[in-house]
Amino acid sequence: MTGMSIAHKDLMNKTYGWMKYVYDVSRPFFLFGRSDVRRRVVVLEPVRVLEVGCGTARNLIVMARSLKGIEFHGIDISSEMISYARTRVYKSGYGDQITLFELELDGYLDLMAGEPTPDAVIFSYCLSMIPDWRGVLRSAAGALKTRGGTILITDFHDTANWPCWAMRRLHKNLAHFHVTPRLELVSFLNSDPAFAGWSLAVKSLAAGAAIVVEATAPVTGRLSKVSES
Repeated sequence: MTGMSIAHKDLMNKTYGWMKYVYDVSRPFFLFGRSDVRRRVVVLEPVRVLEVGCGTARNLIVMARSLKGIEFHGIDISSEMISYARTRVYKSGYGDQITLFELELDGYLDLMAGEPTPDAVIFSYCLSMIPDWRGVLRSAAGALKTRGGTILITDFHDTANWPCWAMRRLHKNLAHFHVTPRLELVSFLNSDPAFAGWSLAVKSLAAGAAIVVEATAPVTGRLSKVSES
């Protein structure tokens, strides 16, 4: 783990040391798109799902209820979150399906070298908190490239249709929790060589407060232009 990674780990532990206890009851009011991602995973019926920045493991537990026998992995750099998530998974009764790792994505991929790669990788409100979010997405693309697969992302966006005062207030609050909306996300996916040939679908939610992106690895052919709804 690099010095930057250790500093980020310490920051996440400080941020979520107490917040983990109220995270799941407070976030549904403004973390839009998570249910869209979960429903999409159920439709895709993958064999192995990886969630990066799994937090309290709520997404994994909800999906495990609908996808019996599917293998779910969750990774998070925060020891505070992983410790809490392991307790929640144990209490949920889905410990046979869900395995959690206190790792960054590259560390997870190194650990799982030689094992089957995920069919789907989820980023649910974590890219906006990962300093090297582009590098993490490239790593995810590389993990899926050999046999295809899907990357599903939901996160904060540009609040383009919000009043200016509300937009400023939201972004100020997000900054307090070390959150930076990745406004270049779609243009990055449409232009970065790691995603050449991938097809993208983008949906804006809550007047631009959130975005849902589905990126599908290619079999053959050129990059399909992003479609928005």
